[in-house]
Amino acid sequence: MLNSEMTYVGSVSEYLGVLESVSAQVPDEPGMYCCQLVFRGQPDIAYELLPTIGRGGRAWLPDKGYVSVEPKGLANESNYIAAACQRLPSLFNGGLSPIDLLARLQHYGIPTRLLDVTTNALAALYFACSGNRDNESSSAGEVIVFRCPAHDLVDYPISQAIADSWRILPNARTLSSFVQLAIGQPYFRYQTPLLMDVRGGAGELGDWVAQCCRQLLFVRGSASLDRQSSQSGMYILFPNAIEGHDSEGARHDRLPEFCSRIEEIPKDHKAIAARIAVDGNSKKAIMRELRTLGITEGSLFPDSVDAICRDIRLQVESL
Repeated sequence: MLNSEMTYVGSVSEYLGVLESVSAQVPDEPGMYCCQLVFRGQPDIAYELLPTIGRGGRAWLPDKGYVSVEPKGLANESNYIAAACQRLPSLFNGGLSPIDLLARLQHYGIPTRLLDVTTNALAALYFACSGNRDNESSSAGEVIVFRCPAHDLVDYPISQAIADSWRILPNARTLSSFVQLAIGQPYFRYQTPLLMDVRGGAGELGDWVAQCCRQLLFVRGSASLDRQSSQSGMYILFPNAIEGHDSEGARHDRLPEFCSRIEEIPKDHKAIAARIAVDGNSKKAIMRELRTLGITEGSLFPDSVDAICRDIRLQVESL
C-alpha cells in the first residue's frame, strides 16, 4: 500500500484486514534499518498532524487561565513549562529527563511539542472514532500508520536536547550555538567525545542537528504513567523549524537557525505507511465492537476516575 492511498473501513474486521497489507518496510530502501508500525487515530480526516501547542486556538496556562495560542507558534512553550514547574514542583521537577518532563506535562493537559502515537492498532481505531472537536460524530475519522525505527530513541541525546529546546533556545538560536550548549548537558555527556571526533567543529555538528530534525523523531517516556502503559503510548517529537537550510539540508548564505514555530507532518511523508479512513456513520458500531474486545475509555484511561465511571455506566446500561 502506498502512503498516498486512502482506504475506507466500516468495521473492526475491515480495519484489521487493511492492516494485514501494510508493510513496515520503507519503499525503495531495502537496506534501511528495521521498522515497526505505530498508529495515530484522529476523529476527523481534516485534522493536521500537529501537536497541541501548534494547533492555535486557546490553551490553559496555570497562572493565567486560558490564553490565545498562535498556530504553529512556540511563543508560550517556555511560559507553560516554567509555570507548571513553579506551581507544581513535586510533579514537574529537575529530576525528570526533558522527554519525561514533556510527557508528564502532556499527560496533565499542558500543550507540548509531543504528538501521541501508539503501538496498539485498536487503541488508535478507538481514538479515530471518538472525540471530535466539533462533536459531529458523522465526520470520517482517520488512522495514520507510521513506520518507526524498531530501536528505542528515548535515550538519544539529540532527542533529549530537542525536548529541552524551551530552555536552550533562548540562549542559542543558531544550530551551531544550540549544539555547543546541548553537548554540555548531562544527557549528552556520554556521546560528546564521539561526536567531536566524528563530526568535527560546531558548524558541522549544526548540520548534523539539522539532518536529525528532518527525520521523524519517535520517542518514549518512562513507564511511570499508567495511561502511557495502557495505551501502549509513544510520541513524535517536533523540533523547531529551521531557516538557513533547504529541504535537502544544503545551507543558504546566512547562518542556519531555529525559528519559533513547528511544521506539521505532511500526510504524504515517506514515514507514513498508510492512511485508513473510518466511515463516520460506522463509528458507533465500531465502538461497540471495540468494547467487546476490551478497548474502552476506562481501559485506555485507567488513571481517570471520570473515564472509569463513564465505563461503568455504559456497561450497566448495556445489560
